[in-house]
Amino acid sequence: VEGMAAMSPLLLRDESLMRLLGFNAHQIENGTTRRGDHRRGPSTEREGPVSTEAVAENIVKLSVLAMATFFNSIAQRCAARCIQGDEVDVIIDCSDLETTEKYEGAGRVRRKHKVKRRSSPFEDEVEITIFGWKVGVAYHADTGLPLSVCVAPINRSDQALFWTVLDDARKNLKGKRIRSVVIDRGFFDGEDLWKLDQMGIEFVIPSRSNMRVHQDALALAARYGRKGEQHEDVVVDQEDIHLVEGYGKASKRHKVQTVLVGVSNLTSLDSYGPPG
Repeated sequence: VEGMAAMSPLLLRDESLMRLLGFNAHQIENGTTRRGDHRRGPSTEREGPVSTEAVAENIVKLSVLAMATFFNSIAQRCAARCIQGDEVDVIIDCSDLETTEKYEGAGRVRRKHKVKRRSSPFEDEVEITIFGWKVGVAYHADTGLPLSVCVAPINRSDQALFWTVLDDARKNLKGKRIRSVVIDRGFFDGEDLWKLDQMGIEFVIPSRSNMRVHQDALALAARYGRKGEQHEDVVVDQEDIHLVEGYGKASKRHKVQTVLVGVSNLTSLDSYGPPG
């Protein structure tokens, strides 16, 4: 459901679903009360047994615990029906949900924002205050099915939501094991990555270009990637890719070679290990 306006045709007029919730066919067609009939035009049909406004006004009254329980129950049922196999690959990501400062409980954070000047091609960097929430979600990599969600004030770091999202996903994947986790740099913490490894979960995360482990990997890849030298911790694979440039009769097809270098057993990430 993209928004409240789309709820009526998708949900409120679905006879099977509304009957499941306890409404009968007459109520689904004509509503449960006559309130507002005198304001309704001749060509305006009812939304269903209840209005979208009534649903919206009551959703916000639910507690965080009730919403979390509701979502986790849906995730558990969908995972059991839609995910095949006993091992699952998971993607975890965080997004900002910006609001106004009037939202109760919303966090605030100061961030740098680039502003383009009208009379100049250059951009100025200014600090602005952003209000809102941070939403962490775990997805099933193959189907895109959400497995767990965690909402916190926007000033919380991605890293602070990681274990809550992952642990909820593990609970919702009853009888299945998380094999790998794909995350971005916002979750980069050596102790967390070490803990994942000790749990038997593979992780995929980009390193930062100023990190020593990144520079060591590039140095090894440059040395052993093309010269044919052998190294027990470096695996080299090559693949020919055909590229097409231009369009129609003017297009040209040419072949390029991509070299993929895998480097293992790097020991230059000092924070990778148990606490302390």
